[in-house]
Amino acid sequence: MHTLPPNNHNKESLTLFHMTPFHNDIQECLEDLKTIFEKFDMLPESAQRVLVDMRFNLGHEGFRKFKNMIKAVRQQDFHSAAREMRDSLWYHQVGKRADRLTKMMEDSSETSL
Repeated sequence: MHTLPPNNHNKESLTLFHMTPFHNDIQECLEDLKTIFEKFDMLPESAQRVLVDMRFNLGHEGFRKFKNMIKAVRQQDFHSAAREMRDSLWYHQVGKRADRLTKMMEDSSETSL
């Protein structure tokens, strides 16, 4: 945990996340995902992390091209969602990160039971 410089009289604590230049971008991704997934906050944390990562990197329009993955996540069918992720050009372009993300999506099935 990092703190603000000494000239801050309130000595507010900020997490590293809030100090990053990406904070607003991540916030925008979260808001967008909540419009796609009505119950986004109720999804397993691992699924949420995957979706935020993908939405951040693919952008608004790119993420929406994953129609079958989105449908599977809405149905909480995380194995199918992972299969849809693997069956994409994105998966082959991203490499090891895509492997890690699809594994996280599959593991979401265990935490949603």
